[in-house]
Amino acid sequence: MRLIDLKLLPDLSQEEEGEIVRWFINLRWLAFVSSTALIFFSTIFKLVQTFNSSVLFALCALVGISNILFSKLQMKLKPSYLLVVQMYSDLIILSLMLYFSGWYKNPFFPVYLFHIFIASVIFPRKISLLVVFSVLLIFSLITFLISFDVIPLFDIKLSGHFVGLGWLFAFSIVILISWYFAFRLSELLKEKIRREKELRLELIQSSKVATAGEIASQFFHDVSTPMTVLLSQVERLKTQVPSEMQKDFEVLENQAKKVFYSLSKLLSFVRKRKRTDTEVKEELADIYRAVNEVLYLVRGKLEKLKINLNCEILTQSKFIPVSQNDLEHIILNLVLNSIDAVRKAEEKFISIRVYDKYDSVVIEVGDTGEGIPDDIKDKIFEPFFTTKDEGTGIGLSSVKRIVESYNGKIEFSSQRGKGTTFYIYLPYEKNSHSR
Repeated sequence: MRLIDLKLLPDLSQEEEGEIVRWFINLRWLAFVSSTALIFFSTIFKLVQTFNSSVLFALCALVGISNILFSKLQMKLKPSYLLVVQMYSDLIILSLMLYFSGWYKNPFFPVYLFHIFIASVIFPRKISLLVVFSVLLIFSLITFLISFDVIPLFDIKLSGHFVGLGWLFAFSIVILISWYFAFRLSELLKEKIRREKELRLELIQSSKVATAGEIASQFFHDVSTPMTVLLSQVERLKTQVPSEMQKDFEVLENQAKKVFYSLSKLLSFVRKRKRTDTEVKEELADIYRAVNEVLYLVRGKLEKLKINLNCEILTQSKFIPVSQNDLEHIILNLVLNSIDAVRKAEEKFISIRVYDKYDSVVIEVGDTGEGIPDDIKDKIFEPFFTTKDEGTGIGLSSVKRIVESYNGKIEFSSQRGKGTTFYIYLPYEKNSHSR
């Protein structure tokens, strides 16, 4: 593999590779401190010769100096290149340290295993094999030169007890450091997999929304003409019916207009259109009117299914900066969901509460239905996800989209067999209640 093609792991970004480089630098500082301490105590107890101690202290200083240099090079070299340079500089310094402190008699000889382990984890196969062969080459070369008396074997004065304890200590350090590095790397990979999974789900949802956009556009085109005729006829007949029927025709007129509005919202939803700050500030919705309008629309279903509904409007803010149609759409969707939830319940009860909390108006819609199963709680706001035989799966997702377009948020709590409560938080202007 050519150096220009070098990369640590294909699934890691350059920033994530940089995190691995920083781990290595921190580990090298740990190695610098521990090696200096070991050499200091070895010198005091005369385990190594005085000349060798001076060389070993110099090599420790070289570890510290090179680490400072690597820290400076983080912003100038690619993480992959920098990590290879660190790896080989460590191998050379470690080999020299081991040579001047007894070579294969030194209990810290297994530290080589750490470099082999790390290389096999973070590098591509060819680079990791190159590191393994480099270790074997260094070991073989120095051992060969010592065996033929080309270079001397420096003795290390350790009793049998010290040798056994030293090997145990050294091997434990290698295992612990290897575990730490592998654990941190696995956490990084898990986070990478999680983000990629979220991205795939988002791409799937985008594909669904794009398909729905084409359907919605065609549907809007096919429905708009007959709805326009229907609306004009309702407006004409409204002036000709008795006064006691005026309210019913006004409802028909309003609902016909809301069909157009709902279709436009559907188009906006699938096209992911966001509301501008100007649009939000120019609109004010009457909370009392919105609640009363929804209750008027669902009164027939409530009576037919014998559902008890309690409504409390405790807020001091009559107006909030949202569209009137949007506010009614939010409340109506939540109430209709609650009606479906309590349809087969023994106790059929729905509550609507509107109150102030901090800088928001909270719209709370609760029911005594069966609740939301735990395995679908994280899916209920996904577009086109539904558990209803005749559902479309855009009710709650459209509510969430509308609420968030006004910088609000939607939450819910649910218990199996006890019911579900949705909470809509819509920010209001401080002086909105006085308008």
